[in-house]
Amino acid sequence: MSLYSALLSGASGITAQASAIAAISDNISNVNTTGFKRLRNDFSALVSTQSARTTYNAAGVSVAQRSLISAQGPIVSATQGDLAIQGNGFFVVSAGRDDNTTNQTFVTRAGDFAPDEEGFLRNSSGFYLRGIPLAPDGTGGTVANGDITQLEPLNVVNITGAAQPTENITLNGNISAGILPSAAAAAYAPGQLANPASGVTADFARDFQYFDSLGQARTLTVSFLRSPTPNQYFVEIFDPASPPAIAGPNGLVTSGTLIFDGNGVTDLTATTPALLAPLSLNFNPAVSAATTPQIINLDLDSSDGQGGFTQFGGDSTLESVAADGRPFGALQSVSVDEEGFVSALFTNGQTERVARIPLATFVNPDGLNARPGSVFQISVDSGAPTLAFATEGGAGSIQAGALENSNVDLGTEFTNLIVSQRAYSAATRVINAADELLTELIQVAG
Repeated sequence: MSLYSALLSGASGITAQASAIAAISDNISNVNTTGFKRLRNDFSALVSTQSARTTYNAAGVSVAQRSLISAQGPIVSATQGDLAIQGNGFFVVSAGRDDNTTNQTFVTRAGDFAPDEEGFLRNSSGFYLRGIPLAPDGTGGTVANGDITQLEPLNVVNITGAAQPTENITLNGNISAGILPSAAAAAYAPGQLANPASGVTADFARDFQYFDSLGQARTLTVSFLRSPTPNQYFVEIFDPASPPAIAGPNGLVTSGTLIFDGNGVTDLTATTPALLAPLSLNFNPAVSAATTPQIINLDLDSSDGQGGFTQFGGDSTLESVAADGRPFGALQSVSVDEEGFVSALFTNGQTERVARIPLATFVNPDGLNARPGSVFQISVDSGAPTLAFATEGGAGSIQAGALENSNVDLGTEFTNLIVSQRAYSAATRVINAADELLTELIQVAG
């Protein structure tokens, strides 16, 4: 009977609008929830079998909720440890540190990560951020076939500092062309400048610093003695400490004759090759805790215009020393760049890439299943995940010190709330009208 179908259609309208209002209330409640994705109500008409020979029978309405997961929320500034994704992709997270199966791994846009008591990065919902640790030299970090189980929880406390031994030194200076040979220069023998007891005094000497394999700062001295031959200098490089850490007579590392051409720059063909070759440092274990032999590329050559010593008029001077190497440094802070590289900054100024955060992308991100904690689970509708590094393979970029807010718009939600409220009231009126008509019908029959 048509009246009964009208009654049931009104009831379905009440049920559908009540469900829609529930979804709207969830949206409004989560307007400030990081990474929340709003629900959209999709209504569809129910149609019963009709016949031209009978009266119309109402079928009612149904509603389904769909998460607009692919819709970008606004990016807002936050603290340094927070992360946001601009564009496609999701962070891969897990409820536990040892959860590495597909069923135990989730994806999220909520990047409010902070170290827990053990140094693991977790968001406010308690999910662990997963990524790929890099080798000590910053290399590695490959992803294969979208296998999210290969990712590991990231820890920012167990990053240990390290010393960096010196490998390259460039000295930039000038030896005065006005220096005259001393009496001692006529009888000079290699090693005399390094030996304080020899009585031979250098015409010019300067100290420069380097770091050994343990990060300890040490000193070498480069000394010059004018040769009786024009444009020539006897040069020695040695450890001035007493006792010297360098094994060998008086800490001598190398010696030779440095010769300048008529333009005041190094004559490569005439200069002793040992002065142009890398320094080989062999340490005395009785003095130095660092015993690993060390090779340092020391640049004294001025012929290429990139440093070294020249011979011009004026004063003898060491203008600059450019050297790499670092002492030991403790972890000071951790940062993430737009490509997902996690870098550790140490107190010695050294920065090392220690991990990389890949992003999971999906053919149909709106098909993911929402789970508590602003996370989503892979489903048949979403398709399998594809792992890609930020800014690569269609993945968006990562912004440090920012968060993605909920994509809920309050104006839209309140408008939808009013519409659903009116529709709910209208459905109740249909039920009331159908009830009154049935009552009249029953009275006629009585």
